[in-house]
Amino acid sequence: MESNKSRGTRTLFWMKATLALSAVMGVMVILAMHLASIDGFAMKSPAASSVDADVAMNMMFYFLGLSFLGFLFFISWCVYQIFWLSWMFRATRNLRAVTTTAFSPWGAVICSALPYVGLLIHYFIFKNLVKQTEDALNARRQSSSRTAAEILSKVQVVDKNFVNGFAIMALLAGSIGFIRETSISGILTVVFSLISVVCYMKSFSSFIKEEQALFEIYQEEQLLAKVDQVLWERKLESEAKNASTENPVENK
Repeated sequence: MESNKSRGTRTLFWMKATLALSAVMGVMVILAMHLASIDGFAMKSPAASSVDADVAMNMMFYFLGLSFLGFLFFISWCVYQIFWLSWMFRATRNLRAVTTTAFSPWGAVICSALPYVGLLIHYFIFKNLVKQTEDALNARRQSSSRTAAEILSKVQVVDKNFVNGFAIMALLAGSIGFIRETSISGILTVVFSLISVVCYMKSFSSFIKEEQALFEIYQEEQLLAKVDQVLWERKLESEAKNASTENPVENK
C-alpha cells in the first residue's frame, strides 16, 4: 500500500484549474459574441469606414485571447486526466490490499477513460471505492489502537448526495441536447455540467481524506505486526536458550 495523497491533491487542483479556465472561456465567448453584434451594427452605419480597422483589431485580439485560453484549457485538461487516472489506479490497488473492489486497477482506468459511457461507468467505480473504503474504516473503529481512534475521529464520511448528484447532473447534461435543440438547452447543458463537476469535486475532496486515513491506519497495523513478530521471535529464542541451559546433558 502506497500513499496516494499527493496524486489526489494534484488531481483536485488541476480539476479546479480546468473548471476555472472553462468558466473564463465561457465568459469570453459570450463577451465576444456581444461585441461582435455591436461591431456588426457599427459596420452597417454610415460611418462604417472609420471603424473597420478598430473592429478588425478588436476581433483579432479576442480571437487570439480565446485561442490562448483554449490552449491553456487543453493543457490543463490533459494534466488533470493524467493525474486523475494515475490516482484512480493507485486508489484501487491500495484498497485491494485490505478488501475487494468491483473493478481491477487497470479495469477502473480503462472503463473510466472510455468515450461517452466512461463517465457513467466511473460513477459506479467511484461509488464502489467510497463504499469499500468506508467499510474498511468502520471495521477498524473497534480497534484498541489510540492512533487509529485519533485518525478516525477526524474523518468525515463522503456525502452520498454529492456522489449521486454528480451522476444525475452528468446524465441530464448529456441527454438534454437530444430532447430539444434550442439555445435554452445549450445553456442548461452547461449549467448541469458545472453542477456535476462541483458535486464530483466535493465528494472527491472528502474521499481522498478517507483514503489517506485508511493508509495511515494500515501503516500503523503493519508496524504493530512487525513489532509483534520481533517480540515473538525473541520469546522463542529466549525459551530455546533457557531450555538448553536447564538440560545441558541432553544437549551433549
